[in-house]
Amino acid sequence: VEDQWRIEFGELGYGVTGLHIGCAGDLDKDGLQDYSITIKQQISNEVGYRTSVILLMAADLALIDELDDNSDHRLNVSILWPDTYSRLP
Repeated sequence: VEDQWRIEFGELGYGVTGLHIGCAGDLDKDGLQDYSITIKQQISNEVGYRTSVILLMAADLALIDELDDNSDHRLNVSILWPDTYSRLP
């Protein structure tokens, strides 16, 4: 295995009732496997559930890794998700 990545969910772990990481194929035709992450979260009893999906292109993994100023092959994808659970009322 050339590159191994650890995906962390940070604040996205709160209220999670479903999580799926899947192979999406080579969507950008760069010869590398791309990935999808689906998270189902319970927002509140009043609001109910929210399902969100993010597509990670393999070519972008190193750039995403640098967003926390630490190139360590650990991705905290919560910074990519809009309106993470902690920001909800």
